[in-house]
Amino acid sequence: MPDAIPRELVVQYVVGAHMAVLTWWLDGGMKLPPDQIDAMFRQLVSEGAMANDL
Repeated sequence: MPDAIPRELVVQYVVGAHMAVLTWWLDGGMKLPPDQIDAMFRQLVSEGAMANDL
């Protein structure tokens, strides 16, 4: 099994992804409702985070 990914790296990854999604959403005119963006982001993050057993 590969070495565990440091938690701080995971945090930076998730925060960076969150900022990118928010920027994309705002720049795109916020056409989707916030709760839908939140649900999609959580789905994307949870699938990756679960693989790292956080």
